[in-house]
Amino acid sequence: MSHYYYLAASLPLFPLGELPHFNVEKFETMCAGHLSPADMAGLQELTGDPALPAVHPFVRVWRAFEVRLRNTIVRVRAHRRQTDATPHLVPDTGYDAHIEHGVHEAFGHKTPLDRELALDRLRWAETMRIAGFDAFSGDAVLAYALRLHISARWAELKVERGRHVLGAILDAVTLPSVAAG
Repeated sequence: MSHYYYLAASLPLFPLGELPHFNVEKFETMCAGHLSPADMAGLQELTGDPALPAVHPFVRVWRAFEVRLRNTIVRVRAHRRQTDATPHLVPDTGYDAHIEHGVHEAFGHKTPLDRELALDRLRWAETMRIAGFDAFSGDAVLAYALRLHISARWAELKVERGRHVLGAILDAVTLPSVAAG
């Protein structure tokens, strides 16, 4: 197992939704000079095509978690709509009661925003769990990268940007002309 004492010690802690003084791209550049080829490949796998098989053990565990999480979300949504979830499930061999509980708890929130935040808090906690207790390991650096991606997503969620995206969607919708009727 590789240890990255200097790199890991230089990474600032940050809460969900805030970014440290650097972005995801700068973090990946920082890592390039420190990570072993295997851990650097793992970092690339985190943002790569999830349909491709993962080589790095951390990435395999993370992807298995994501599949279980997403399958649970599909089952909860299907149950609410009284439809069959089976066509939308991805094959998975595991079960995690913690994920089931977390998703059901997230869907107890009233707004989609609160629901998404609860799901991302579940993801955030999972990065910590699978990284283990060695704060200087390659797994810890990869977990940090995941938290950085999660936080970057929340940092981009702004009211004005949301209105702009909604406006673009509404502009793209072609409504039938009232005069044509």
